[in-house]
Amino acid sequence: MTNREAYVFGWVFGRLNADAFPKTVGGDVALAAPRPYSSSARAISDAHRLGILTGDLDRQIGEALCEINSIDPPMEGASEKHQPLEIQGAWQLGYYAGRGKRPLADAEFDIAAARRAKRMTQAQLADAMGVDQAVISRWEGGKVSPNSENLNKLKEILC
Repeated sequence: MTNREAYVFGWVFGRLNADAFPKTVGGDVALAAPRPYSSSARAISDAHRLGILTGDLDRQIGEALCEINSIDPPMEGASEKHQPLEIQGAWQLGYYAGRGKRPLADAEFDIAAARRAKRMTQAQLADAMGVDQAVISRWEGGKVSPNSENLNKLKEILC
């Protein structure tokens, strides 16, 4: 799971809870961040049951969930694994943005996340781009930004 995906899951959970207030959906927030897949599913189910997932809110949630591309396999025993703290932090940022009914923030193109989603190494991406691996590392680290031509080529390869 990428940080962006965790943020989106958190935003969905928070946004649904904002419209359900004073009721809550999805269960305990402290338990939701470590397990974003199951907590989001529970929140959506609860929101349907309460009748709040209609119209514009339904459209917003649907558009947000379209950004989710990775599925973590369940652990033995069909239980969702706990996400690392960095992912939980991104989830919480999304949760509070959604809870405040702020629109979902635009996603910047995350080169590292897109590369990992394609299961490519930096070296493989560098070969496909015709650049050195060090250039990919600098782009991913935010030290330099690819020019528009390279950005378009990255999106072609990774999206």
